[in-house]
Amino acid sequence: MSGLSRSSRKIALALALCAGLSALPAAAERGHGGDHFVHAIAAFKAQLNLNTQQQGYWDAAVASGKAAREAARQSRLTVKQVASEEMAKTTPDLSRIAAAADQVRDANTAAQRQVRTQWLQLYATFSPDQVAVVKAGMARRMERMEHFREHMRHRFGGN
Repeated sequence: MSGLSRSSRKIALALALCAGLSALPAAAERGHGGDHFVHAIAAFKAQLNLNTQQQGYWDAAVASGKAAREAARQSRLTVKQVASEEMAKTTPDLSRIAAAADQVRDANTAAQRQVRTQWLQLYATFSPDQVAVVKAGMARRMERMEHFREHMRHRFGGN
């Protein structure tokens, strides 16, 4: 950037920061923050033979997950709008963008925890046979992830 004026560098830096901040809610939305057991429970539904009460917990957890994902999508749009408004100004208020991104990230984290709690409530009702299905599924997933990590370490080097 040595050929750019000081104000051009500031604008380029502000744009890069805004792009990074607006991506935060999307990153927070993906996955379950390491809640691999949620995926393990969901992946083996057919093998779990849920009873009526468990099916109710299942339906509530799925509905909450969908609602949380939709809320996160809407929140990303809000951060994008704030960033667009600020970038339209001569001197963008980057702290406003950062505050909006922080607020969205915090709300998304709270929603994810609420959904995880519902999945854990379902899991708490499982019989020993159902627990064994989830445990075996998680063990297979963890083993596959470790093999994948090892493959990536060999392929690209690293720790």
